[in-house]
Amino acid sequence: IVGIVNSSVNLSSSSDLIGSNARMYYGREGYRYPEGTSYGATYGAGSIISVLVDLDNGTLEFWKNGVSQGISHTNINLLGEIFPACGHLSFGGSVISVNFGQEPFSYTPPTGFFPYNYTGLILIEKNNNILTYNFSTSSWDVVGTINSLNKEMFLNYGLSENDLLDI
Repeated sequence: IVGIVNSSVNLSSSSDLIGSNARMYYGREGYRYPEGTSYGATYGAGSIISVLVDLDNGTLEFWKNGVSQGISHTNINLLGEIFPACGHLSFGGSVISVNFGQEPFSYTPPTGFFPYNYTGLILIEKNNNILTYNFSTSSWDVVGTINSLNKEMFLNYGLSENDLLDI
């Protein structure tokens, strides 16, 4: 089972993982929880499950092996602060590997989705202004104009000399 929970969930309790403070996708049956209704394909050993959280729209979507299973939940903002969670609800041992972006993803996330705790460089141009995303305030900050765009701006916002050589 994989998904998101809020701080009220006891991660040692399998009933909490499918309760009202969680939004989960269960592999054995392909159900979504807490609803306990059919959602997506079943999954098991060897499957790669991607979790896409859209805090702007309050939606949660899961992908199995690079294929969207559709939006599972549209109410995640009701949970408050959320955290990733996974577990195994049946008897027997299991190994679950998690990649929050510390390694390259097996499947490229869709445009607009970033690894968990992503703090990397994002520079965009809008109306002749250069903006970067401020993850601390969840807002876009103007850092210059198109006319002031230069190498120093890229270095000041996280790229290294080696990164610039690769562009």
